[in-house]
Amino acid sequence: MQGYHTISIPDAGHMLYMPTELAYCDTNQYVAFNELLYKWNANEISYEDLRIHAIYKLLNIEKSTIKLNSIEEQNKLSNIYALSELIDSFFDVSEEKYTVKLNFQHNPMEIIKPMFDTHHGPSDYFKNVTFGQYLDGLNLYFEYATHKEAHLLNMLLATFYLPKYNPETVEKEAKKLEKYPIGYAYGMFTFFGAFQLFINDTQVSWEGKTIDLTILYKEIGPEGYKSDIPSLGMKSVAYQLAETGVFGDYEKVRNTPLWEVILRLYDMRKRDIDNYKQEQKLKNKQK
Repeated sequence: MQGYHTISIPDAGHMLYMPTELAYCDTNQYVAFNELLYKWNANEISYEDLRIHAIYKLLNIEKSTIKLNSIEEQNKLSNIYALSELIDSFFDVSEEKYTVKLNFQHNPMEIIKPMFDTHHGPSDYFKNVTFGQYLDGLNLYFEYATHKEAHLLNMLLATFYLPKYNPETVEKEAKKLEKYPIGYAYGMFTFFGAFQLFINDTQVSWEGKTIDLTILYKEIGPEGYKSDIPSLGMKSVAYQLAETGVFGDYEKVRNTPLWEVILRLYDMRKRDIDNYKQEQKLKNKQK
């Protein structure tokens, strides 16, 4: 079964299937694993603890309350530890550094029901997200990556799971989300990271043509000047688009669907590259 580890338990006559990575987790598994990722990254648990807890969560195994003799207990722990090594498939390993695999663009938490509330989040590929939501989410994503403060995760969750996005109410709504397991908020952080990897290094099909989004992040020309003053990043892009008026003023740019903006940026970048290449040809002819 592709995407799953097959685990046979002959004595009980059971066959269990465990996801090989986040891409194959259902909602409950995804949230549970992300809670462990949060605790691991916060140094609350070790990697070995993460692996063992993950086995119980992913296979939905209840910890037995039946008292076992020492040999039975040792056998049980040995079996759990052996299974826990399968959790390594969730990670890319390089020089003993473990990085969780983010090979997915579907949202495992598109609909969440943590308690009595139902929240709808981003659809696959962030197709139902506005550019403004993405901008604010991007800022919170990098802020959390830098400062590791849990309230930033809840603000990221609120940014994408409000019934109607309003940046002025995000902080207030984020406080309400603190009652939910942290796996939901960290799950949104993980999904956002997967999307960032996707648009930073991928190709998409549009009207039968292959669109290479990597050109959005490439320097034009070998001498490409880089300022030593930090830029505003994508927020600067929003201001530039507002100046062109192609989508309207700044607020209208923010309310534009994300993918409309991405395709417009691609078109602008393509023209810049084409113009540069044309200028280089003319210079070479003049030599």
